[in-house]
Amino acid sequence: MSFRAGDVNLYRYVQNNPLNMTDPSGMKGQVVPGKQFRRIYYKLNGSYHNTENMKELEKHIKYNANGQPIFQPTVDIQILSDETFATIIKGAGGPDSRQTPYGGKKLGDQNGHIVPRELGGNGAKNNMFSQDTEVNLKDYKSFAEKVDIELTRRPLIAKKGIPCPCYPRVELEYTVLNYIVTMVYNQNKIMNDRNLINFPLRPTSFVVNATITPNTWTLSRGFYNP
Repeated sequence: MSFRAGDVNLYRYVQNNPLNMTDPSGMKGQVVPGKQFRRIYYKLNGSYHNTENMKELEKHIKYNANGQPIFQPTVDIQILSDETFATIIKGAGGPDSRQTPYGGKKLGDQNGHIVPRELGGNGAKNNMFSQDTEVNLKDYKSFAEKVDIELTRRPLIAKKGIPCPCYPRVELEYTVLNYIVTMVYNQNKIMNDRNLINFPLRPTSFVVNATITPNTWTLSRGFYNP
């Protein structure tokens, strides 16, 4: 017998608690088309810039023959803020794909998703970052699975309010997940760590805030990316 999902644990989708958690719809998170965007504010050689795509910063990264980024003393890149926003509903899930992130992947890291695949995140380069393997496979994956379970166990459309006899109309409201990922770039750590100095586009930590409405449910957590 084989498992197409590649996981012999048949109860992972309910956090190993099949008696108290269920997913009757079989649906996953799906990013609403056009409802994911990224805002990056950075300093390049003393001047300040805004962009929505990390490819603007990668233009200033130099790579060696092996495709690894090289530290350039004459190029000073400092990312001051970096936030990704996504609106997610129940759907078919995201594509099972991933590209190497802008700025390269540090040795020992994996191609990690900013908005996770479990919640419909795609494998486009602007949704990827060089992520510590243990964080990617355990901590962040576990967080995403908890959010996915909470989202998919709810009805796709919920009743909003109770109709009165004089106005027998029930307002409907889609179950929506608002997902925000804030990347943090500790410049002191990046510049003083020989394993990080070549990767100015790699965050040293990140914070995730997930909010599901209606009947507000929230989950937040910070992750260290050593």
